[in-house]
Amino acid sequence: DRAVVRDQLPERVVQRLDVDLSARQAGLHDAGMQAAYQLARIAKRRPLTPSETNRLMAALQQARMACDAAGLVDGETVGSPKLDELRRLLEDLCVDGGRKVVIFSQWEKMTVMAAAVAEALGLGLVRLHGGVPTAKRGALIDRFREDPGVQVFLSTDAGGVGLNLQCASVLINMDIPWNPAVLEQRIDIHCGSSTDR
Repeated sequence: DRAVVRDQLPERVVQRLDVDLSARQAGLHDAGMQAAYQLARIAKRRPLTPSETNRLMAALQQARMACDAAGLVDGETVGSPKLDELRRLLEDLCVDGGRKVVIFSQWEKMTVMAAAVAEALGLGLVRLHGGVPTAKRGALIDRFREDPGVQVFLSTDAGGVGLNLQCASVLINMDIPWNPAVLEQRIDIHCGSSTDR
């Protein structure tokens, strides 16, 4: 029980890795931000219509998605510097270190891209997202916990509520959610409590 051994556990270590955008990512990000800026200027003069509000949110989402991978936005660009960094991390942590890792992204398509990176390294994985039926989620979690060949657990925030994945020693956030409570939920899933590790 984690509560019993809480004082014997190491402190949580947070490491932020900044990864430069590719030229394609930067272009898509800047286009999204420019569209959002134009709509924000309109909002200073008058309330936005529902259609304009939707366009504003879509523009901001495009900018955020472009930071993960251009392919999330354009549907055709393969890879990204962030996925290259993920490959290096998984080589170090899983291939060389034998550790289990939890990876979160807000976007299911990003978990698909991350899964391709893990599979190319020969790593076993499970992937949980909002489309996975509730009845099947337990089997995925059990497989990650119990199968030493499954070292990677990929999840979206929609699929990751109420999980306990303390068998992993590392949590990788491919993107940081705007809502701090969602980030804490991700950490709680991995650690059991946001102050444990």
